[in-house]
Amino acid sequence: MFFLLPFLSTFHVLLSTALKGRILFMIVKVLGSGCKKCGKLYENVEQAAKNKGLEITIEKVTDFKEIVAYGVMKTPALVVDEEVKVSGRVAKTSEIEAFLD
Repeated sequence: MFFLLPFLSTFHVLLSTALKGRILFMIVKVLGSGCKKCGKLYENVEQAAKNKGLEITIEKVTDFKEIVAYGVMKTPALVVDEEVKVSGRVAKTSEIEAFLD
């Protein structure tokens, strides 16, 4: 699987961890303008990953065109594996933990 890493877009961030003998790859993004709520969502994602014992890097997406391409009209928003999980609010840490399963 590691031979695929060079081919990932620079806009995608990789989450990898050992999970029952296999490697899990997940793309995690926080969409928003960089406001206070966006920062809080970012912190909650970091805490959720820490609680689950995952090493995670999160991409911050601030480009309005890219945000709208996800169909998001209210930020902050959380995208996991290219699927919008939360939009227009700050997700709780426990909620984010479920998305990282």
